[in-house]
Amino acid sequence: MDQETLTAALSTQWSGQHFNPERSWASLREVGNLSSASVLFVLRDHLDAAEARPGDAGLVATMGPGFACELLLLRW
Repeated sequence: MDQETLTAALSTQWSGQHFNPERSWASLREVGNLSSASVLFVLRDHLDAAEARPGDAGLVATMGPGFACELLLLRW
């Protein structure tokens, strides 16, 4: 699945919610696929941008090799 197809599918699934996967794509371009550890690089970029406000929520979802999936609900 290419980047545009995946982004469109996720945006449809999360319609009505703020969804911007650009930091994930940028991380893949800059450091490559680090499997589940990629989430730490994306989270660092998000925290560095200081865009979240008190009360904001976020969902971190990663998929690793095999059937490994991690989810983390964040609240600022």
